[in-house]
Amino acid sequence: MDFKGYASSPTLHIIVIITLSAASTASIINNSSLYVSLLFILLLAFAFYRLLKIVRYPIEQVQYFLLALRCGERMIRFPKSSNSTLGAMYGQMNDIIKLYYDNKIEIETKKDYYDRILRIMTHEIRNTVTPIISLTDHYINHSLELTADEIKEGLKIINSQSHNLKAFLDSYHTLTHLPEPSFTLINTT
Repeated sequence: MDFKGYASSPTLHIIVIITLSAASTASIINNSSLYVSLLFILLLAFAFYRLLKIVRYPIEQVQYFLLALRCGERMIRFPKSSNSTLGAMYGQMNDIIKLYYDNKIEIETKKDYYDRILRIMTHEIRNTVTPIISLTDHYINHSLELTADEIKEGLKIINSQSHNLKAFLDSYHTLTHLPEPSFTLINTT
């Protein structure tokens, strides 16, 4: 619903209300006809009602706008208005809705990307750490039964897995960080 013509004239309504107030007061003071006084009072009440609707309309639209954002309503669009103030407000609210959902989509995309990276990293780290934990548990529980060659073999595996883990983490570090710039002199002549 758009208050086309009269929404732009709350000032006109205030002038009408003042005029009707003065007229109804004058008719009561001058002991005019009861019907004339009642007519002025009814017109005054109607003018107040219309002014209240004009004032409440933008407030209701903003409340509707905020509720739509809170509920995740993506299809809400505010119409163009012949009233310049309402038209500007609707345009800004439509821009906010667009920005909000563009940012929300970007954030969800980044979250999905980081979730995937985290799953891959967790999987690879577990694959590398599991043999290390297994061997160290075995060494702790059977330390007196192990030969020097068995200990040496296990330490080689632990060392190899540790290097694999370091290489894996270094590759992610390289992927996620910009390299240090290298400065070179340029001949400008």
